[in-house]
Amino acid sequence: MRVAVIFFGLARGVAMTIESIKSNIFACNPADFYTIASLNMVARIRNPRNGENGISPHAAEVFLLNADAYALLRQDDAAIGEAFAAARTQHDPFQNNWISIRNVLHQLASLRRAWALSMDALHGDVDCFLFVRPDLIYHDEINLADILQGFEGRGNIAVPAWHSFGGFNDRFAVADATAARAYAERLTLVPEFCATAAFHPETFLAYVLEKAECRVCRLPVWASRVRAHGAIMQEDFGESITSIPLTPTRFFLRPGQVVFHEDQLAADSDYGTSPEMIGFESDTIYVPDVLPPRKLRRTIVDGHRRVSPLYGLPYLEFLAALHRRRQVNRYLEIGTQSGMSLRLARGQAVAIDPKFVFEPSWPEKPGIHLFEMTSDAFFAAHDPREILGGPVELAFIDGMHLAEFVLRDFIHVERYCSKDSLIVLHDAIPMNFEMTERECRTSARRDKAMAWNWTGDVWRVLPLLRRERPALRIEILDCPPTGLVLIGNLDPQYRMQPGRLDELTRMLAETDAPESEFWPFIESLDVADSRKIL
Repeated sequence: MRVAVIFFGLARGVAMTIESIKSNIFACNPADFYTIASLNMVARIRNPRNGENGISPHAAEVFLLNADAYALLRQDDAAIGEAFAAARTQHDPFQNNWISIRNVLHQLASLRRAWALSMDALHGDVDCFLFVRPDLIYHDEINLADILQGFEGRGNIAVPAWHSFGGFNDRFAVADATAARAYAERLTLVPEFCATAAFHPETFLAYVLEKAECRVCRLPVWASRVRAHGAIMQEDFGESITSIPLTPTRFFLRPGQVVFHEDQLAADSDYGTSPEMIGFESDTIYVPDVLPPRKLRRTIVDGHRRVSPLYGLPYLEFLAALHRRRQVNRYLEIGTQSGMSLRLARGQAVAIDPKFVFEPSWPEKPGIHLFEMTSDAFFAAHDPREILGGPVELAFIDGMHLAEFVLRDFIHVERYCSKDSLIVLHDAIPMNFEMTERECRTSARRDKAMAWNWTGDVWRVLPLLRRERPALRIEILDCPPTGLVLIGNLDPQYRMQPGRLDELTRMLAETDAPESEFWPFIESLDVADSRKIL
């Protein structure tokens, strides 16, 4: 067996990872290896998000890899210019001034160089390609013979099965020549991808592999990241957001999620067909060994006051997992617009919006009921239980971004739920105070980098609900771009005192919350890690 091993990315931490690389990649595989190290060289790493700020990596460590060929290039932004410009036409999902996006694109540039070098040296005459980052400690053997046994035809690739935020983990992979080319040359497709979506490395990888008609399976290997200052990252090797099958299988990419054929997943005994549902029956919704909620704070970026970034699952990916985990059969949402969240529904669904801007074409859905009207008009004329055949199990409120509308929508929806139902609110964590304006005037904002979103004053509903309804169980999640709120322990029989709802909605509509109230609210929040809640 002839194998091309391609090391890519940033040159750091090899002294700490080399023994795991030797034992879990080379020693356990009887193969003829040809090794290429295409690595980016930097004088200092500047990424406050992961604690490496001004750290100088030990460049000479790269020669511990003992590669057959080296391509060590000083990291130069010119190599990613077109891709970086395309990514910046969308929002920054990591919300750290494009630092993470820039670093990922440089990693893809190193991959592209490695592929060109491997074609020159090997002319494609290998049984498989193994793409590995040198800054990972590999905890398990990568048994190539076992992986290749499941490959059929062309376009097969095995990827790790964790941390897949609606796509595929991009840290290492085993692939045949067809899939390897797509994997290694994907930098060129960044402008095409960013024409319709914000750049995230894992959803982007899924897009590339789908476009190349690849078949994907999971690689049962765990690995931990090593930083330039010697820290080993605490990884979460919990259940993947995407249930990747054991054998290479075709898939398709829906907005916010990867979908395999259901019969393949049903046969996959490691995952089963009845995942444990999350709920609010106990005092907490956390699974064991979860980090405690963290506090948000104020930051100054480019002279503008902002809320510290959210690093959790993008909100559509969390909603997709919520539908799957709770096995939702009766779903209601307010504020559908383009249909991105509605596509996630797995059972009967009611969607309410004054103006739909999509053409539904989902033959696999058992029942989608569209009501093009305001939510007030809908609840005045309809009982969603009659439409859905029972109480609403999951509701998503993302309609008019004004507090009085959100409050009224919550009160209406709760009446048609059960105690164990769940209501989710969107846009409760604005990234700055400008986003909370009651009239959307993005062109007038001073912080231009954050002017892409408008949350309105949805946040004002949270302290109000906590004061008026202390029995509700409210959890605030770190889902970018602007948070999610889970509300449980509902009471369908609850009724406010006569006139109280009118009084509250009038107060919200006629008063603007000052900035002096906004920042204490933000800093009072306990924000839970969305990746751990599931």
